[in-house]
Amino acid sequence: MDINNNPYLTSVNVNQLKNVTTAISFSANGRDLEILFPNLIDAANLTFRNVSRVAMPSLATVAGSIGFYSNSFESFAAPNLTQTGGTLAFVDSPNLANLSFPSLTTIGGGFLIANNTDLKAIAGFPKLKTIVGALDFAGTFDSVVMGSLTEVRGGSNVQTTSTNETICELFNKAHANGVIRGVNTCITGKANPETNPSSTGGGSSPSSTAEPNGAAAMMTPVLSMTGLAGLIAALLF
Repeated sequence: MDINNNPYLTSVNVNQLKNVTTAISFSANGRDLEILFPNLIDAANLTFRNVSRVAMPSLATVAGSIGFYSNSFESFAAPNLTQTGGTLAFVDSPNLANLSFPSLTTIGGGFLIANNTDLKAIAGFPKLKTIVGALDFAGTFDSVVMGSLTEVRGGSNVQTTSTNETICELFNKAHANGVIRGVNTCITGKANPETNPSSTGGGSSPSSTAEPNGAAAMMTPVLSMTGLAGLIAALLF
């Protein structure tokens, strides 16, 4: 189901919808569009663009990807979502300041958070353990909190305007200890953070590591067992 280019559409409330077997996509509708799916439990793919509110309190699983792009809401919560089979993305939503996924344990694709100006803390994922794809964060955030993360099977790209160099120190340790399996790129103090860069030029604290070097190999291996609980936690300044 593709709902787009309806400038006078301001509300969608479907109480009876419980399952989406293929996909639902919203884009370029009314500027203040609110979408309510109070009883949606399972979905294949979900895409939301240019909306002011999305509420899916019963959503438990997404077999494919779920993406939010250029929206105007300030917060989003998926209290019962436990896993996605594909990517989870929040992109170009300048008012977004808070995310809450208290039950999410697995992201089956990539994890993309980019260009959300008001999002100063990437947090709200207390049970997230596994990211099957790559982790890609770019923005103005100055903290990352993921206390249960034990496995990123792809690489990681973290770029922020914040000058908090501790962010990169922690991601570099995570890579050195095998939590992040692919190439790790981290830059703080960058004027224009980018997603999936081909290089790490610019910024005050660039770092890119493909394999642990001698110094990194000397770091304590405890993180391979306990994840980022002590590594990427409570970096609030």
